[in-house]
Amino acid sequence: MRGREDFFLCSCFVSLREFSEPEEWTVLFYSRKSGNLIECTCRGGGVDVSDEIRAVSEIDRLDKSLVLKDEMHAIERVRNDLAGMPINILVSLHTKDGRAVWTMSAVMQNLSVTIYDINAATGDIIRKETTGLVRRL
Repeated sequence: MRGREDFFLCSCFVSLREFSEPEEWTVLFYSRKSGNLIECTCRGGGVDVSDEIRAVSEIDRLDKSLVLKDEMHAIERVRNDLAGMPINILVSLHTKDGRAVWTMSAVMQNLSVTIYDINAATGDIIRKETTGLVRRL
């Protein structure tokens, strides 16, 4: 990050309606030295940069060279696997267990969520889990 040499890319995320193209990304940078995060919102050629905020815990560096499959590949994997049309998909790219991982959380109309972890190097689904957002009484 320009002007902030002690900060490094740690993750990014976007919220999508159904399977739409991403329009606004939130990109997070972390400093081990200060333990702080900087949040950048990127949309249509513009970038808004937040003030530094304290991170809850230490965060791993995201190695971009490990990302060989982009978000559209990961979204397509979910589209082909998921039964039904989600109302919202939360997409994040981060480091998990030493590898770059796309995590996709597909929220359905019945308020169930199917969470996918997709290896960003191979495009393979490495975890799939479905849960409900609302406890039935």
